[in-house]
Amino acid sequence: MAGLIVAPAKGLNLVGACKEFLTEMAALIEVTRYARGSAWKFGFLARRGVSYFLHSDHRSPRGYNGQTIDMKTGVCRRPDLTAIAFAAEHFQKNSSMGVYVGAADPIDEIAKRFYAAFPTEAVPEFCQISFDRPTDDQPDNSMREYTNLIFVGFSERPQQGKWGELANMGLDHALPAFSSHWCSRRIYLSG
Repeated sequence: MAGLIVAPAKGLNLVGACKEFLTEMAALIEVTRYARGSAWKFGFLARRGVSYFLHSDHRSPRGYNGQTIDMKTGVCRRPDLTAIAFAAEHFQKNSSMGVYVGAADPIDEIAKRFYAAFPTEAVPEFCQISFDRPTDDQPDNSMREYTNLIFVGFSERPQQGKWGELANMGLDHALPAFSSHWCSRRIYLSG
């Protein structure tokens, strides 16, 4: 299995993982509007049973501003990047949790905060990032099996030409493209 092993004690290479991921996604998805992609993403997470979604992309054109979004009620909490601490506080109390990291954010700083909030012994699966791509006849639908996951997504601004509109493709059709990039059993890389 092709992948990148990340050793938390030696520092995280999320920036490198992000660049490699975006290169892969650029070949998979036709670029359209960012907003519809975000709407699709929220729907995808909700359907996968993710209860909370930490959107740390403070420069999002949709203006989420680092809010933690309760997927069941749509209520936003803690509108700043320190919401990672909020996520850590509630990690054991909720059946599932989503954490989103935008590519325009200070990835290294977010990684530090994430590991300060989530000790490595609490989420050992975070240590492996896989970039396997499923085939048409053998799609990777393993996301369906998990509801207690940490979601780490990467996106770029629409003017940079790296975002695709998956909403019109339909959830089942788009799932293989998205589920081709995810880390171990709890970390899922999305565009």
